[in-house]
Amino acid sequence: MDAADLPAPEQTYEQWLATYDLRSYAEHRLSVAVDVVVLSAGAKGQLRTFLVRRTQWPDYGEWVLPGGFVRNDARLEQAVEQVMDRKVKARHLGGLEPLRFFDDPRRDSRTRVLSMAYVARCGRDALPAPDEVLTCVASIRGHKLQGDGAPAHLGFDHDDVLATAIDFAQQRTRADLLWPVPMLSSEGVFTVAELAGIRESLDAPMTLDALRRRVAEDSRIEKYGWVEGASGKPVQTYRVKPPG
Repeated sequence: MDAADLPAPEQTYEQWLATYDLRSYAEHRLSVAVDVVVLSAGAKGQLRTFLVRRTQWPDYGEWVLPGGFVRNDARLEQAVEQVMDRKVKARHLGGLEPLRFFDDPRRDSRTRVLSMAYVARCGRDALPAPDEVLTCVASIRGHKLQGDGAPAHLGFDHDDVLATAIDFAQQRTRADLLWPVPMLSSEGVFTVAELAGIRESLDAPMTLDALRRRVAEDSRIEKYGWVEGASGKPVQTYRVKPPG
């Protein structure tokens, strides 16, 4: 059936637009938000995430993932950039990947909010120092936050968002040797021991010997220099080759 065979509409587009009343759909309107799971590595290879404290209702006083609403004139990734700039203040991101939508109708008591979650990898040298009042960096073991002062749970549905992000990070780490590197350094520089540590935290362990072989064989990696190890002996560093 060709479009020309359709019956003519009762109004022109201009007439329809002039009489369109958005309020008649208010009951079914959605708000759209973004939430960002910022993943980084600690000095000992532990997996960490950046949290902010709610200073308004709902969930006043609770620790949550950094996030915010999407303005009508913004794309999702623009909203993520605003969240990272305003709430996280990270100097450099090694990667930003969409996770999925979270759509539980009860996830926000204000209104129906549909949230698109992202995973951001951030080197420990680029993550700002938290003030421990409005921001904190919490370590993760398995799928749970741990350590002194770590919150028992997060506000909204962010426990579910974090757990989903960790599953995603584990899968990506098993599939790609270099995926965790941006969590170690904003410059893509790392030692084999550092890479082994963050891989173990992401449930993708490899022995140091096996990892050295993989690093040596990977054409995306080059030797970079030397640093002093814990024993005082020099340790080889590697770098992900710059694009081009």
